[in-house]
Amino acid sequence: MSRTTPRPTTGSSVRRWVTPAVFNAGAALNIVRQPFSASDRTRMIAEVTRSYLPLNITVVELKATPQTTADGRFVAGAASMTDAVNTLRAGDTTSRDAYVFVGTFVAAPGTANQIIYNGSQFGGTSPVSGLDTSDLTSASNLHDDVAIVCDSSGLYNFNTMNNIAHEAGHCFGLQHSLTNSSGNAATDLLHQSEIMSYLNTNTTTSSIAFSRYPVIRGDGNSPGGALVNYNDLEARGGAMTPFDQLAADPNVGANPLFTFVSGTGANDIITITKSGAVANVTVQAFGNAAYTQPITVPGIGGTTYSYTIPLTNTILIYGGGLERPIRHRRQPRRERRDRRYARDRVTARERKRSGRRRLHAEHDRPGGGGQQQLQRDEPGRQFRRPARDRCDHDQLLRFRTRRADRDRQTSPPPASSAVPASIT
Repeated sequence: MSRTTPRPTTGSSVRRWVTPAVFNAGAALNIVRQPFSASDRTRMIAEVTRSYLPLNITVVELKATPQTTADGRFVAGAASMTDAVNTLRAGDTTSRDAYVFVGTFVAAPGTANQIIYNGSQFGGTSPVSGLDTSDLTSASNLHDDVAIVCDSSGLYNFNTMNNIAHEAGHCFGLQHSLTNSSGNAATDLLHQSEIMSYLNTNTTTSSIAFSRYPVIRGDGNSPGGALVNYNDLEARGGAMTPFDQLAADPNVGANPLFTFVSGTGANDIITITKSGAVANVTVQAFGNAAYTQPITVPGIGGTTYSYTIPLTNTILIYGGGLERPIRHRRQPRRERRDRRYARDRVTARERKRSGRRRLHAEHDRPGGGGQQQLQRDEPGRQFRRPARDRCDHDQLLRFRTRRADRDRQTSPPPASSAVPASIT
């Protein structure tokens, strides 16, 4: 499935298409393109793509030059709303896409009621909850949607990157996480890596992600100050996390190439332990860098969030907003030692068996310098070879070497019965 998160390449004069609370339904709307450089566009699209990488969503940057998408659509930057509609409707009918315009928006241009939306009033908007056709209402990606992101800088910036991914998230059915401070520093810190939260740091690339950790619902649940309900989660539809809500949606889904694991905006300890064909993941969030102030998991309680992942795909780990390094935890020294000793014992045993088989083969070979040689040199003496299961490689080697030395001192064996060079 393809999901498009494009940017306009030309300005256009179109009718109102956003929420009724923003513009008069009959007013014209101009979308003014911002002069992003090619390199800035590339960097910003790369970060938005990173945020959607754990999901089965393709981010497409629409340009003036037409291009063919993975699902066969021939698309380019829109010059009108008709172009945008054709881009959304021209593909697979089962695909439910989001089309995001980025620029400055002028409502009712040239009239007494003209309003310019350039990012100073709000960062963006998308179809809101309450509309019958809103995916935000259904908590599922059921329709093609259009959203806007307001920008007047025309420069690479984290805020615009976050807003593109954030507004598209609404189009796919996600509601807000915390929209105001909870009054608790640790709780606020927890949400600084969740893209659907207004507390998102906007300062790091790791903050642009859909958390695979329970986060608290915003809007009316976070009026500023104390939360209404700490256990009221952003995710819906039976999911615990924003990522899991999108991954379980049949019109979105997880990226089939990766298994996703994320931290939070706080100080995390992420542990992944293999258990047969799966791995057990635990995430512990702390309010301080010393890891002494554990944060209670919203919606669950306790201080550890756990789940199981398959080991059939590459594990994709996003550490979280603080961008602390991800370190591989080695096994305890005793476990490593025990495994090494066990491996060495197996290797020594196999080496011993291999040498034993080789020497027995030489011993039984005609003229190989073993029992036949002794019987030929000393007819009156009976030689009894040790049992195979008790034969020691070094003992047999020493015995045969001494016997060969004594044979050389008495009568040399015939050429056809020469002692093998490997034991002389």
